Amino acid sequence: MTCNPLRTLLCLVWLVIFFAASLILLPVAALIGHFSPEKKDAFCYPIVKSALKVLWHLAGVKPQITGMQNIPENQAVLYVGNHRSFFDIIILASILPGRISVVAKKEMEHIPLLSTWMRNIHCLFLDRSNVRAGAQMVLDGIALMKNGISVLIFPEGTRNKGGGMLEFKGGAFKLATKPGLPVVPVVQTGTREMFEDLKPFGVKGAKTTVTILPAIETAGMPRAAQNQLHTQVHDSMEKVFNSLQK
Repeated sequence: MTCNPLRTLLCLVWLVIFFAASLILLPVAALIGHFSPEKKDAFCYPIVKSALKVLWHLAGVKPQITGMQNIPENQAVLYVGNHRSFFDIIILASILPGRISVVAKKEMEHIPLLSTWMRNIHCLFLDRSNVRAGAQMVLDGIALMKNGISVLIFPEGTRNKGGGMLEFKGGAFKLATKPGLPVVPVVQTGTREMFEDLKPFGVKGAKTTVTILPAIETAGMPRAAQNQLHTQVHDSMEKVFNSLQK
């Protein structure tokens, strides 16, 4: 598969424009946050979501979105997604409602400007080689959710290059079960064809779907059910994923 040179150029130009503008926007965000963290969130989230939407529009993507009515209102939730592409994050972080923290790999914490925006929207950085740091990340995520900020995780742990879905890591689900908040599974298809499968480097438009499954309530859930929650969510998502791939 080959990329679309024009769309690739448009995306690169947009990234240059956005990060150049960040040299002004980030100091403004820091100044606002000095006086009011809530107003800083109100400033940063619309900017980030709008920038991400422009990026996938320029890439030629028109995702077919179903199930938005399944998202509980007026409370934080744990969004659980399958992971095949960087565009999984770009699309979901821009279309899901409210304030959202994304769990990202530790390496992204060192990317200039991007990491600052990620911290401004409360992203959690996971060091998969450090068990203690992983446990602290869960505690930090629970604190965010208790403060009304939803969390988006990809519990396969890495981008899946094959068919179906990889096994889920069960520890991430403590973000929902500990505070007793809902889990909302989200299945995406077609995102890998936009970027990772292309030769040479670049982007192209692709048919993508976002399917939001019914929320799973965890308040009062028995311990045995909590221990099997990651398997239950995985199997329900994989069934939908496989049906959409046909």
